[in-house]
Amino acid sequence: MKYCTKCGNQLTENQRFCNRCGQPVAGRMVAYNEPKKRSAWPWIFGILGVLILLAGLIFAGLQIYHNMGSNQGAQSPQQAQDGSDTPATALITGPNEQQRAERLTTIDVLSDSFSANFMNEPHVGGYNGVDVGMTRHQVELSTGQSTGTVQLRDKRLIRYNNIGVLYGADNKVISVYVTPDNVTTQAFTNFHGDPKIGGASPMLYDNNPNNGFSIYVHTRNGYVVAVENGPQY
Repeated sequence: MKYCTKCGNQLTENQRFCNRCGQPVAGRMVAYNEPKKRSAWPWIFGILGVLILLAGLIFAGLQIYHNMGSNQGAQSPQQAQDGSDTPATALITGPNEQQRAERLTTIDVLSDSFSANFMNEPHVGGYNGVDVGMTRHQVELSTGQSTGTVQLRDKRLIRYNNIGVLYGADNKVISVYVTPDNVTTQAFTNFHGDPKIGGASPMLYDNNPNNGFSIYVHTRNGYVVAVENGPQY
């Protein structure tokens, strides 16, 4: 089959000119191959693949960003507790936890249980689950928000109802006190008896000189402000 070398029109064997474009027909006819059209589908599939990949990367990035934000939100209360006076109240949720915190920090110093469990037993290392060496964050996970402060000469106690805590510069517990509400010095001595050394703050109770601890009762203006189960000197 013969074709015009200029336009590709199909020719008969004896044609001298192309009946489409008028091109003279050479003595030796050349076969004309019509170029094949390339399909657009590979390009379409390629573009779709790139779009899907980009969408996946964007989704993964959003998930990572969301998770990082959640983790920072969960850690911030601890960082606040370890580095500032901001309480960890938000970590105590529900009535059961609040009731437990109230039981832990509510102490009646004019009771037989306090006399037996605090006045006559060693608690130099802590009391009611608040122990020396704990961080402020760990304390406030159990006790909740601070309810104020008590100043003992050069010591500033952070108060949690009837628990007073002395923190060091690293926000770790140095010692634990009992800080009663509106208990007069007279009422305290009437219940627990006269101290071994009295007349000034702190009053000293030391029934056994060999048990390794003593009770120091800090007073101010006729009221007991803190009771300490401390080392025996």
